[in-house]
Amino acid sequence: MAKFSTLFSSVVAAVSVMAVTSCADDARFIGKWTEISPSDITSQVAGASKATSVLSLDFTYGQQKDGGDVTLSDAVEIISALENVMTADSIPVRVSVPAVATVDGIWSYDVDDDDDLLLQFDRSQLKVSIDPSQVTFVGAMPVGATDAALDSIKNIAMEKCHAEVVDHVSDALSRYTVVDDVKVSDDGLTMGLEIQSPKADMRFKRVSE
Repeated sequence: MAKFSTLFSSVVAAVSVMAVTSCADDARFIGKWTEISPSDITSQVAGASKATSVLSLDFTYGQQKDGGDVTLSDAVEIISALENVMTADSIPVRVSVPAVATVDGIWSYDVDDDDDLLLQFDRSQLKVSIDPSQVTFVGAMPVGATDAALDSIKNIAMEKCHAEVVDHVSDALSRYTVVDDVKVSDDGLTMGLEIQSPKADMRFKRVSE
């Protein structure tokens, strides 16, 4: 009887290992993904007349295939008016500033549900990049502004945008702590998942290498 119990326990252990390995090998979410459609985040950015976000996720395996690295990046574009900078019609000048925020982390399976993932990001390593050449004026320009004055206006807009993007992405990271119901389409080209606080269904498309 003791031998049978030992044999039975060994078989159960082996099956468990095979199940975990199978689950890890079937992690079809591994790869690069980007949102199918931009998200409107205007209401989340103070003073913005329009703001959009296109979030991307890049999952890679770790050595044991029970977790790995993940990079979250967010392409944000913010159009906002600058106080005290007016057009000829006394309308505040609007500036469009695109930015890309990136932060690295790790992912692991949720032990309670293998369709859910746990993500941990190092917020201290959050980086925001803004290309000054991509910063543009929307609508009328400031009256009689020199090139130096225009550059100064752009710098003010970039500083404002940088702070807003940090706040927005920091909030997004808290929503991606637990990612629920990760589902990849049969053709492997689209992925759906659910985030919380508030609840939202996200749709991604695979990015070709």
